[in-house]
Amino acid sequence: MDAFIGSWKLVKSENFTEYLTALGAGEEQIRVAQIIKPTITFYKDWDYIVVKTVTSIHTGEIWFRLGEEYYEKTKDGRHCKNVVTLEGSKLVQVQMWDDKETTFVREISGKNMVMTLTFEDTVATLTYQAV
Repeated sequence: MDAFIGSWKLVKSENFTEYLTALGAGEEQIRVAQIIKPTITFYKDWDYIVVKTVTSIHTGEIWFRLGEEYYEKTKDGRHCKNVVTLEGSKLVQVQMWDDKETTFVREISGKNMVMTLTFEDTVATLTYQAV
């Protein structure tokens, strides 16, 4: 987990528009997602892991403990339950809502954090660089 601690700036996205479309995101949400470059910061607060996301239009945090379910209202309005686990060197988040499920797998590759998002048959890759 310690490898993720710190700040990461989005530098590249592949197939993200298709991923958001598959999730059912609206046109405006997709347009905004195409232009913002979030910075994500991972830190620990007691026994919680905190993920803070900062963009030019929104700042948000999620707090969780590995392996414990937590609830979140996403920016696109979905009410989701999530579980994050550490599987080897990968941080795996499973997000569930309305009998649907998407998975985020984060892993460190050199000076980058690569995040693979999977929903049904759609896969997107976001690459963040350490800042």
